[in-house]
Amino acid sequence: MSESAFEELKKFFTVNLKCPDEDSRYMIEGIDLSYSFNCFQQHVLDVLPTGKLAFETHIHHILSMSSIMLIFKGDNASSEAYNLIPEAKKTIYAGISSSAQFSRQLLIQALDIIQGVAIDGSINRKVGSLRLLELSSTESSDLGQRILLYLHRAVQTLTKDNSLNPINDEADLCGRFILPLLQTLSDELDSTENVFFKLNNSKNHECGVAPMLNLSERRPDGVIKWLSQSGQKTIGFMETKTISISHQTSKINIDLIRLGLMGKNAIDVYNLKSVLLIQAVGMNLTFYLFQKKTVDDYMMVELDHLAFPQSLVDLPSLIGNMDRVVRLLDIFKRECFIVQPTQNETRPTVRSPLMNQVALSSTSRKRKNDYPHSYC
Repeated sequence: MSESAFEELKKFFTVNLKCPDEDSRYMIEGIDLSYSFNCFQQHVLDVLPTGKLAFETHIHHILSMSSIMLIFKGDNASSEAYNLIPEAKKTIYAGISSSAQFSRQLLIQALDIIQGVAIDGSINRKVGSLRLLELSSTESSDLGQRILLYLHRAVQTLTKDNSLNPINDEADLCGRFILPLLQTLSDELDSTENVFFKLNNSKNHECGVAPMLNLSERRPDGVIKWLSQSGQKTIGFMETKTISISHQTSKINIDLIRLGLMGKNAIDVYNLKSVLLIQAVGMNLTFYLFQKKTVDDYMMVELDHLAFPQSLVDLPSLIGNMDRVVRLLDIFKRECFIVQPTQNETRPTVRSPLMNQVALSSTSRKRKNDYPHSYC
């Protein structure tokens, strides 16, 4: 890195990456997480003169330059980066968790129908689909209804096995598989404030309002829109890659960084409490909740990682994860429809010229990957 580029970077860190005042810091289990995070940001500045950051190995470092803490659910990388003890991590998750459950009676009935259609062939596909639709009418819970309606739709549209309908590209993945899933689970079109998931083909509005790094100026692959009484807001973003790209960890991590930057801008532009972020690699979906904790601290917390069906033979395995799906929907409904008082002070996102000085343009499969998930 050139001396002039490093001086520019030091100026950016000094002006924008600060530790909040003591009375407004983010405290967890007696730990000053704001201070720990700011120390990590300063560490990033200290290591840059010795080499650039790689997308495979430095995802926490890159996001921290835009004031974003990334918390993975099951690994130690986040804990080590921010000195986050297990008790503090448990407290973070306790604050956003859900105890919602899918009806056990309906689960058994749904499993019988799906096994009849997908495994032993004792139930005709159309008959099975209608039975699931009828079953949804007996469920009083909105979240339970949504899941049953997705199963109804999946039985109608999924092929018998994966070999009959391979996923060839992102358009195929999004249009045939992910769109029906996320539309059924998120759309609310009968209220005065409509909510809908859509595939996206234009730059997200937040980027036009807040100039930012090119990584997130590229359109997201999908968005969840909320047409509230105060105007349209984006409360969710999705990035996708086909399963054939799963070994290219730099591309997977760049998508994750994009999601973080888009979530941050949505929080700042719309004054939202939370934004839902979804990363799809094939039909493996990882869900994150993005929140602003202080003026200087944004947090991106992994909620869950689930494999959704690509064919009928995959469908019974989803039944065992019904509670996890219900809890994701419950958190989304509870957290992502709250507008907070306008905050005049926000932290900027690193822009392209500076990022180009910091990040390596080369990629390598030999580099250790910070991203903890495997895909099937």
